[in-house]
Amino acid sequence: MYGRIRRITALALVCLMAGMCCLPVMSDAKSKETWKVGNDEVQIDGYYDDWKDFPVTDITYRADNAYCIHKGNIYSDGDFLYVHVSMDKLYRSQMSFHTFVLRVNDKETAIPILGVRKDGSIDWDVPIYGGMSEGTHTNLAVFLGYYTPCDSSVAFTVYDKDHSVETRGDEIEFCIRMKDIADYFQIEEDSIDTIAVYNPNIGAEALICAGSSTAPMAGAAAGFVLVLGITGIRKYKKKKEMVR
Repeated sequence: MYGRIRRITALALVCLMAGMCCLPVMSDAKSKETWKVGNDEVQIDGYYDDWKDFPVTDITYRADNAYCIHKGNIYSDGDFLYVHVSMDKLYRSQMSFHTFVLRVNDKETAIPILGVRKDGSIDWDVPIYGGMSEGTHTNLAVFLGYYTPCDSSVAFTVYDKDHSVETRGDEIEFCIRMKDIADYFQIEEDSIDTIAVYNPNIGAEALICAGSSTAPMAGAAAGFVLVLGITGIRKYKKKKEMVR
């Protein structure tokens, strides 16, 4: 039995190492320790250069054209979940930021981003479906489900209101307090194993954080491989216990 478990563990580690080979190269200036400062590293302000050293996920509908690939990042410092998505320049419409979905462990919910007034109430006059002016908009907020408010910040940038192919696509970054996520799903924060954020109107790929919510988590494909490997070992152990 233990020989089989060791083989499964070894396979998971091999998959992890293979996945790490495909990750973008990290800058030595930003080690995992510095990620712990969270808000001091990632500011939700519409200046997106603080995401440049984080792992990147390609988001696409399996297009062969490299210009049709959106880019995304995800990260948690244990207090907040941070998400960043940049649309490719060939996407000719405003980003559908009202259709994001949050998955925590094996449960998920919509997390629409909507316009808000200064008092936090929903402002349905904000043109979330298209027609927002050029520039960075911060009069937005994330809602859990339909429509539970949470502690969040959003910055959404339109570089070209006509969305021509010569200019950059829209870009967004937002954060949600981890405690609000746990409360919404009625779970303890330390029971969160994986968090995924995806948007079916942008692409099939999900941005994934894997690890304990009490420690920094950076989204990466290798993290997902490791979770799959650990899950397989746990299922194998349970199956052997049932046979006994």
